[in-house]
Amino acid sequence: MKNNSTNKIIDVVSILLAISFFYFILVFGDLPAEIPLLFNGKDEVDGWGSKWSLIGLPLIGIALWAGFVYLQRNPHLLNYPVEITDQNKERQYQLGTQFLGIVKLLSLMLLAYVNVKLIHLALERSSGPSLLVVISLIGLILLSVIFYLIQSSKQP
Repeated sequence: MKNNSTNKIIDVVSILLAISFFYFILVFGDLPAEIPLLFNGKDEVDGWGSKWSLIGLPLIGIALWAGFVYLQRNPHLLNYPVEITDQNKERQYQLGTQFLGIVKLLSLMLLAYVNVKLIHLALERSSGPSLLVVISLIGLILLSVIFYLIQSSKQP
């Protein structure tokens, strides 16, 4: 299976996003004991929690990254919307790994964005996560799913 330059760029950016979660470790000592964690639709703080609550996002991000990498290296394990045959196997595996790469990238972007914004809010460096940015990233993930399903159902 080809690993084109777009896939390599996505992989490098994804690794950088996974590494960015270690930012939490660097600033942990500077964080107040209680930090804002929940927000309403107006981007106002709606709930507070322990600074230890922030460890969840980096752990989820690293686990997601590892899971996506594993599946990209083993595309035969994926569930495909079409029957895999000798004629379409290469194309379906390529589409599946590209799809996983894009979803991995967007998911890590979402988690890294929320993680950094929560840290900066707790350190009083900026406001909390923007609902528009969060919804946009989730929307891009959903659009990726739709695009993949359309592409995978097309005959080569």
